[in-house]
Amino acid sequence: MGDPFEAAKPINATEEKETARLEILDFWAPWCGPCRMLSPVLDEIQKSYVSYVKITKINTDENPELAGKYNVRSIPNLIYVYDGEVHLSKTGAYPKNTIIDLIENILYEKSGAKFFNGGVECDMWRGHCSCGAAHGPVDRPSLGFFKA
Repeated sequence: MGDPFEAAKPINATEEKETARLEILDFWAPWCGPCRMLSPVLDEIQKSYVSYVKITKINTDENPELAGKYNVRSIPNLIYVYDGEVHLSKTGAYPKNTIIDLIENILYEKSGAKFFNGGVECDMWRGHCSCGAAHGPVDRPSLGFFKA
């Protein structure tokens, strides 16, 4: 059986940006155990959030200048870039739910968006609300919020 990490080929960081406004730069190396554990998690997240998030994998061994530009000292290191500006940098292999929460919080915060339910502001986007509505579970990551 081949190396499962082989399938997660690094993406060229100079690729043309897609429409996603949030980009996660994943600084990794093939010899890094935590990086190898994080890679399939990021692949799953990318599939779920394809319209909202672009994940760019950057091999630090092959791109030391880019790692230096972003001040990467340890890996794995995820740098969250929104509209071209660094918003957050996190080092370590975090669980999928933690990464998803960070993504959703950044998108929610930066969008300035709010849900409205019958004219009452509703925070069902975050999976809870106080609007009193009996709505079902939130379809994450549908991101069905509306501008105020």
